[in-house]
Amino acid sequence: YVLEVSSPGLDRPLKKERDFLRNKGKRIQIKTFSPVKNKKQFSGTIRNFMNKTLFLEDNDGILEVQLDKIAKAKLIIEL
Repeated sequence: YVLEVSSPGLDRPLKKERDFLRNKGKRIQIKTFSPVKNKKQFSGTIRNFMNKTLFLEDNDGILEVQLDKIAKAKLIIEL
């Protein structure tokens, strides 16, 4: 028998409210299903997550994105 144990890794996808809250203050990259402010890809720092809304701070200020509009979200690994 061979038993392999693995984890999703540092860049695991963020899908639920607790994932975003656990990573509050960290930089992430998100892709949305439809354009938000004429863009579908964003990167920034998680400032908060409440009422199914992500508050992401980027160069243009605070962006509010509903959880159901996020297609993909993951941490940006900084070495």
